[in-house]
Amino acid sequence: MPLFRLEGYVLKTQPLGDADKIVTFLTREEGKIRGVAKSARRSRRRFGSSLEPWSRVALSLFEKEATDLTRVESCDLLESSYRLQEDLETGFFLSYMAEVADLFSRDRQAEPHYYRLLGSVLGALRSGLSRATAQRYFEVWTLKLHGLLPDLARCSDCDEELSRGRFIFQPGSGSVLCPRCGASGGGLQVVLGEPGREVLGAVLRKHPLDLVAHPLSTAGLAEVGRMTAASLAAFVETPFRAARFLEVAEGRPS
Repeated sequence: MPLFRLEGYVLKTQPLGDADKIVTFLTREEGKIRGVAKSARRSRRRFGSSLEPWSRVALSLFEKEATDLTRVESCDLLESSYRLQEDLETGFFLSYMAEVADLFSRDRQAEPHYYRLLGSVLGALRSGLSRATAQRYFEVWTLKLHGLLPDLARCSDCDEELSRGRFIFQPGSGSVLCPRCGASGGGLQVVLGEPGREVLGAVLRKHPLDLVAHPLSTAGLAEVGRMTAASLAAFVETPFRAARFLEVAEGRPS
């Protein structure tokens, strides 16, 4: 098949043999694609810094028959995330974001809304968005865009409107309950009070750039973080490796 050109982000690389790399890209036009970058480990002259994580690149790929790997003919750097990763905690967060995006992105299936989400979060980080807000924003919208964020307007059991006060989220079932229905429930439960509801509402209504100058409450971010962490854990059924490093960097127990 002929060469074709795409735009995408580098999610991860892994060694192949003595000289090559397998690169996972999330592309705007084709979703997730894995390709072989020949001699990328032996010499940086051909690809330079374009294969660094979260580089936004213009790709020329050659489709190989009878394999799920393409061949990376060229990879031109459009935008680097090197400066973001100079900060340790931000670097761990970007590793975590790449791990989540790799899991949720579909092979050879474009997801333009998700692609724009990643670019928006990276752009907001460059503009000064706090790492904690960026993480919550990314997690909430990853869940929403993949149909895993429950309806937060009404109790799943009694259909009561959840317009004010706290509600209870059950990650196992994906149910959102009012305090009365949640009091009789079992299993893991995550409580979201007014601080968390305010943060969740802001994340769902605003672009991340709008949150740079309007910081969200620490208590609310923590509540939303407990909800998103439980939701992601229930879906993937295994801890994210990069999340453990992020917790250690923040001084929390791993």
